[in-house]
Amino acid sequence: MNWLDEADQKSGTSSREEMYNFVKDGGEAYVKDAAGNKAKLIARTTDTGTKYVKTVADDVKSDNLLKIKECS
Repeated sequence: MNWLDEADQKSGTSSREEMYNFVKDGGEAYVKDAAGNKAKLIARTTDTGTKYVKTVADDVKSDNLLKIKECS
């Protein structure tokens, strides 16, 4: 997953598990669509132990994590 820290404009790439750990450890991350809508990421684990992040449900479909090309 590519990311951008809007506070200092630093960017990088993190694996799914690295992003999971960042969010799980208290970091805040969002998916932002072209219109500027943001959806917060939360850390989750499947029943089989796979760690992943997902967006908090809202009424805006374009900020869905699965809409991001690299995640689909």
